[in-house]
Amino acid sequence: MPVDVLTPENNVLGNLMAAAIFENSRQAEIAVSALQQAGFDLRQVSFMQRKGEVLAELEKPGPVSELVPVDEQPLAENPAVGAISGMAIGGATGWLVGLALVTIPGLGPFLAAGTMATLLGSAAVGAAAGGIGGALLLWGAPEDMAHHYSSQLVGRRCMLAVEADTTARQNQAADLLVRTGGKDVRTFTRQVGEANSLT
Repeated sequence: MPVDVLTPENNVLGNLMAAAIFENSRQAEIAVSALQQAGFDLRQVSFMQRKGEVLAELEKPGPVSELVPVDEQPLAENPAVGAISGMAIGGATGWLVGLALVTIPGLGPFLAAGTMATLLGSAAVGAAAGGIGGALLLWGAPEDMAHHYSSQLVGRRCMLAVEADTTARQNQAADLLVRTGGKDVRTFTRQVGEANSLT
């Protein structure tokens, strides 16, 4: 998957994060579309799920919107999100098939995007203890979040996270994650560069 080189002029990444657990990758794809419509760059988005679960979801027939129950205000009526329907969901269409394949020792192949994909492809994760939880800690997640999210990712669910450069954008991303069906939504500051470990 092509990787854009970030320079001081085009760096849109920050350490302020909003993250959520989604039931499947199709729901996450709709969230990515909503984020794009709100002006977030795909380079700000991290994703992680077992490879088999992503591929199984891609094989399901029907439009994406039919796979995602929306219990609250319809997305088309939410000005923060904009209208989303069917498979015509902007630049995120095909996003799932461009994910990076990574292997987590003891757990097998995962598909990932963003800074999570970069981390999972590094030697640091291969040498880290703690499986997914250890990877999330190395990525900069708080310890309680790493524990909880790892239990969700070991199963069928996926994680979607967004990097923001201001607290206003962080809160906007969190709201969009909730609106598009995200669960266990968290906002936090990535502790990048710290020696984190599961206890």
